Amino acid sequence: IKNQPLVVWIIEYYSERPERLLVYNRVGELLIERLNPPTTQVIDLSGFSEGIYLLQIQTERKVYFVKLIKL
Repeated sequence: IKNQPLVVWIIEYYSERPERLLVYNRVGELLIERLNPPTTQVIDLSGFSEGIYLLQIQTERKVYFVKLIKL
């Protein structure tokens, strides 16, 4: 049995607390959704294949996008 490497991103918020945190794959399928996440959030993509993912962080006033690349 092959052990899968741990692939996580740790997201910390310093100014605005997010209302929603979403992770999508390349074709736009929603993989992870967290409502009112805590100030420090761990995003674990260990169970997903290599590729590019899009992290969307929604606050009361803004929406942020971050590209995550899993090798």
